[in-house]
Amino acid sequence: MSWHLPLVLLSPLASLVSGLLRDDRDRQILALRQQVLTIQRQLGKRPRLLRADKLALPVACFQMKRQQLLSSLLIVKPDTVIGWHRQMVRRHWAFRQKRKPGRPPIGPRAQGLVVQIAQWNLRWGYTKIAGEVRKLGFSTIGRSTVERILKRH
Repeated sequence: MSWHLPLVLLSPLASLVSGLLRDDRDRQILALRQQVLTIQRQLGKRPRLLRADKLALPVACFQMKRQQLLSSLLIVKPDTVIGWHRQMVRRHWAFRQKRKPGRPPIGPRAQGLVVQIAQWNLRWGYTKIAGEVRKLGFSTIGRSTVERILKRH
């Protein structure tokens, strides 16, 4: 599971927490507590940070100055935390789905319905057929789309 989604969900919370933590010392304490919890969990081993840790540390260090980062980070370098933050921001913006240009294609079910209605009602025009198809829940089909479908079939 990618961890950019929790970042998106927690970013308003992070700004709220940083607003509540008015003193720079409070931010340092929050960062230190997170690191101590990580070390306690892995006592005697080289610390392996979980994704949650990599998410929590940049959030805890949000709006800290470089000098504060140097004095408060014990198990990771400040550049590492900054790198994690950059990576989270990059992932957040990279996962935006880009739509293809043009209209979305009409599915075979809708095309079959248009052809079927036209065969059952030979005197109906393109506009009447488009209206009936829209009533059945296919809101993207217009008059010119019905015309193109029927000319193809």
